[in-house]
Amino acid sequence: MSSLTAYYKNLFVEAAEETVELLSQKGSVEETISVSLKAIASDPYSDSFCRHLMQAYMQNGNYDEAENVYRSFRDRLINDLGVEPEDETKEIYTAAVRRLGENYLTLDMIKDELREMAPARGPMICDYSMFKLFYRAEARSADRRGDAIHVGVLSVTGKDGKPVSDRVMRRAMEDLRNSIQSTLRIGDVAASCSGSQFIILLVQANCENSAMVCRRVINRFNHDNPRCQVEIRSNVMPLEPLFI
Repeated sequence: MSSLTAYYKNLFVEAAEETVELLSQKGSVEETISVSLKAIASDPYSDSFCRHLMQAYMQNGNYDEAENVYRSFRDRLINDLGVEPEDETKEIYTAAVRRLGENYLTLDMIKDELREMAPARGPMICDYSMFKLFYRAEARSADRRGDAIHVGVLSVTGKDGKPVSDRVMRRAMEDLRNSIQSTLRIGDVAASCSGSQFIILLVQANCENSAMVCRRVINRFNHDNPRCQVEIRSNVMPLEPLFI
């Protein structure tokens, strides 16, 4: 019985596809909407039916309903199948929301802009001003979450207190950055806070573990740069509450 049901369902879907295509070409908007709604009820994961329904609503001037169709369809695909709508379907949605302004960003656009272009590896390394924003964001929620968060400071100094040239310091800081990148976890954050120091935000790490992480970075630096004329010193402090 189930195989027979599936057979007739496939026949209906194929017929609906042809019908919707013909109705769309003829400009029969209301009929396109009616058939598309019935087709989606039978085949809820069809990009084609979703596109025809969105375009018909847009031709009717009902842009809000076209957006609702897309959002419902997208949620259904992601929740049930773990996939996104096809690019062509996204383009129709983008056209629907463009009436709100040329600079209006759809959810898909925002998601694409937020996503890292390359596969994430190692910590987030940013500039110091951005680091302070990360720090303050963590400080706002640390007490509520009860997380152990510490800050480590790695300082580049000359061996035996000897002065270091600008050229050597710049090279040492670049090498230290590479050691941090290859040692820290993906959830950590690091930044250069001066010409001779890096600061790192270690999430879910107590004082002992944070000190161990700093030592691991130093060991990696020394291993990769055995003839370097500098040494790395570290200090660890707990994340302070935002307001004192």
